[in-house]
Amino acid sequence: MTIFNAPLSISPIHAFDDNLIWCLNREEAGEVVVVDPGEAMPVIRWLKANQKVLTGVLITHHHGDHTGGIKELVDYCLTRYGQAPTVYGPQSCLEKGVTSIVHEASHSSQHAWANTAGALCTRAYARSSCLPVE
Repeated sequence: MTIFNAPLSISPIHAFDDNLIWCLNREEAGEVVVVDPGEAMPVIRWLKANQKVLTGVLITHHHGDHTGGIKELVDYCLTRYGQAPTVYGPQSCLEKGVTSIVHEASHSSQHAWANTAGALCTRAYARSSCLPVE
């Protein structure tokens, strides 16, 4: 599965006092995927200010500062667009709202021990401008 099969830009969205939520922006389609939205309002403000549609959320692990905004973002998308974003993440995050399991052993995600057991790392391929997630 590929989230984007087109050129994308990456934008930081400031969250909490000292954190960032990364936004993967498919410019020509107006669609974005956010990574680890610990809170929803900064993402919602960014979406409105930039006139973008949230089509996906990528969760790397279960900590609240990475998952706290999922439910509110899903509710926002259902109200605003009539469709929920796909929430990608590891099996351990099903209770946090993950709807599409990203398998740690796949070719483009890796188990990450730096933050917590069960976390995912993803690689973006600059040559093809794609972000594969399975």
